[in-house]
Amino acid sequence: MMNIVKQSGKEYAIAECTGAMDDKILRGIMYDAVEKVNVMDNQNVEIVWKFKDLFQTA
Repeated sequence: MMNIVKQSGKEYAIAECTGAMDDKILRGIMYDAVEKVNVMDNQNVEIVWKFKDLFQTA
């Protein structure tokens, strides 16, 4: 449980930091993190990240 709290704290700090970034820099970081984007229709997309999803259920 403590690892989850620590990870949440890290993610919050990253979110705070990225919120203050220039849009061009943030866009570059996001492009580096995305493996691919699957567009199903006008309302549904799937983003496949290059890193493991910590919240994905097994």
